[in-house]
Amino acid sequence: MAFGQLINCESLCDLIVTINAHSKKSHHLEFGKSATRSNLSKANENRNYGIFEKFAYYLIGVAEQK
Repeated sequence: MAFGQLINCESLCDLIVTINAHSKKSHHLEFGKSATRSNLSKANENRNYGIFEKFAYYLIGVAEQK
């Protein structure tokens, strides 16, 4: 999800298209053979948003220092 934010994806579909375009590298991200919108959607239902909030504040801090 952080990758999708960084590359300015507007939807899960955008993210899936991008991930599948780089399918040879997707095993490094532990997607298996391909990522699907339903799998990402299900993962988001169970994911704690706090990790993204902390990461966002960290990136803001880095940007402010620069």
